[in-house]
Amino acid sequence: PAGPLSASGRVRQGADGTLDLDVTAEGPGGTTGRIDGRALLPGGAVDLAIAGTAPLALANPYITPRSVTGTAQFDLTLSGQPGPDALRGRVTLSGGRFSEPSVGLAVEDIAGAIDLTGGAARLDLRAAVNGGAISLSGPVGLSAPYSADLTAALTNVPFEQPGLVTTRLNGQIAVRGGLTGG
Repeated sequence: PAGPLSASGRVRQGADGTLDLDVTAEGPGGTTGRIDGRALLPGGAVDLAIAGTAPLALANPYITPRSVTGTAQFDLTLSGQPGPDALRGRVTLSGGRFSEPSVGLAVEDIAGAIDLTGGAARLDLRAAVNGGAISLSGPVGLSAPYSADLTAALTNVPFEQPGLVTTRLNGQIAVRGGLTGG
């Protein structure tokens, strides 16, 4: 959802040229955030704590006709040269729901965590689908080639192709290696 963004706080330049930050922000759909720490350290490094909450529905304008609801809470640090290797912390998803109307798919109770450290994200996500369950777990790199060791598990997930088959899916799918070619 679009809407206004407001920020307040303090940004001060130190005698050594560094910036001291203490800023809070509020945005659309109940988005909140806080950045606290220092920037413009020697060599362009930063030392920041970043925390807040964002509604997953912020993605909806980009995924239409699909939609997503729920909340992401984040508690992160960015320390060193800005980039994936400097990012650490946790993003927690709760109360999520994803809908894909073109195939009548609704994924409910999306929850879990993404732990960020050392240029990688470790996923531990789960959801419900029509009485069944799905999960996605494992690490994925945050830089090319996006090396992954992910496992998706299906437990008692209903599948129907009208007039052909009705069944329940159980099993695991593993994705290992780089997610991009080249």
